[in-house]
Amino acid sequence: MVNSSHLIDGEFRQENAMEPISAAIVIVALVALSC
Repeated sequence: MVNSSHLIDGEFRQENAMEPISAAIVIVALVALSC
């Protein structure tokens, strides 16, 4: 039970780490379009 809960926590952390990266890509795209 502890192992499966740890796995879910790891997946959640990986998803959370991807959010700022995708946000940065969107910001860069907006800046490129506005130039």
